[in-house]
Amino acid sequence: MLELRIPEESYGVLAELLKLSDDQWDAIRRALDAVAPVLPSKTYRARLARYLENTLPDAESLVRALTEVLTTRSQLERSDDEFFRDFRAAMKATNKPDLDPDKADWESFVENLKRLLTKETSIEVTGKASTLQAEQERVFTDARILTDLRPIFAADVDVGATAMMINHTLRITFATMDRVEEIYLGMDMDDLKALRTAITRALKKHKLLNDKLKEWNMRCLSGCDEEQGP
Repeated sequence: MLELRIPEESYGVLAELLKLSDDQWDAIRRALDAVAPVLPSKTYRARLARYLENTLPDAESLVRALTEVLTTRSQLERSDDEFFRDFRAAMKATNKPDLDPDKADWESFVENLKRLLTKETSIEVTGKASTLQAEQERVFTDARILTDLRPIFAADVDVGATAMMINHTLRITFATMDRVEEIYLGMDMDDLKALRTAITRALKKHKLLNDKLKEWNMRCLSGCDEEQGP
C-alpha cells in the first residue's frame, strides 16, 4: 500500500488547518455548497478562496491544502479510518510540534474532515474531473505560432537573396508526468488553414455538447457558460 508522506512545503499550512475553529469549518462547508465545481482546478480554488477570504487567514493557502487532502482521500482506495490512520502517522513522522496529532485536537480535526466527505462535495467533483483530464501521456499547456521571413539565395551567394519565403513554426508546450517539454512543427499557409478548420470544428462540437448538457440539466465543468455558478 502506498505510504502517505507530507511534503515539507505543506507543513506550515497543515498546521494552520489543525487550528481551525468549528465556526471556520462550518464556513468551509457552506462554501463547498455555494461554490460550483469547475475546471481548471486552480479556478475552482481561487473562487473558493474568495468566498472564504473574510473567514480564513491566508484563505488561498488553506484552500489549496484542504483540496489536496480531500482529493488525495477520494483517489485512494482506503476506508476513512485507514486514511486518517495513515494521515496521522504521516503527520507524526514530520517530527514537527505543530503537526503532532497528540498535541492537537485530532479527533475534532478528523470529525470535521469526515463531515466534508459524507457527500460528494464540489472539491471531490473538481478533483476527480481534474484527475481524469490529466490522465494522458501528454497534456497541452501552451501554444505559439512564430512567423518570419526566410531569404532564398541564388547559387552565387554574392548575388544576394532572389526571393523570400513566409515561414510559420508552431510551438506546442506540453506536460508529462515529470517534466514540461516543447515540440516545434514547421507549417505553411495550407497547414494554418487546416489547423483553423480543425479548431473551428472542435469548437462547434463543444458548443453542441454544452447545449445538450443544458437540456439534460447537467453541470459542465470545463469551457462552459459562466452563468452555471459562482
